[in-house]
Amino acid sequence: RNHETGTIRGLRLSDGRLYPPDTDWGRQVYIVVFPKGEKANKENSHTSSEPTLLVKPYKRFERQKCSDLIVLGLPWKSSEDDLRKYFQQFGELLMVQVKKDPKSGQSKGFGFVRFAEYESQVKCMSQRHIIDGRWCDVRIPNSKEGAQQMMNRKVFVGRCTEEMTAEDLRQ
Repeated sequence: RNHETGTIRGLRLSDGRLYPPDTDWGRQVYIVVFPKGEKANKENSHTSSEPTLLVKPYKRFERQKCSDLIVLGLPWKSSEDDLRKYFQQFGELLMVQVKKDPKSGQSKGFGFVRFAEYESQVKCMSQRHIIDGRWCDVRIPNSKEGAQQMMNRKVFVGRCTEEMTAEDLRQ
């Protein structure tokens, strides 16, 4: 820590070596924080007579994990097979489920899907979907992130005349 301000001081680390501060080590105590699972590497790094620190690249954030996606606005006639066939175009599916009324057995108009790969999930969520002739929304359930992604897909276009075509809007 800086003795005047009390703030924690950073040190340079290059090529797996810890370099001293510009003003010298002094009588300061430096704390090294190792990622979990690195205890064995920390103990083995003290074998040479020269004080060095071997550091492996460490990802701060873990790989994004897939979560269940809710599919809203399904037609009543849609089955799990229909959902599976449609969403397989985005990637491998781990789970497909259409929620049904327990008494009548009829679809409630929504379901869930889960992809094996996070990239497939992102690709799926970035598009609008027509399933069995009906527009459906796909998002992360009870999530502000899912609602935010929905907002990013929609664009308001005003002052359209009767003569404008869909192709004119795309341009």
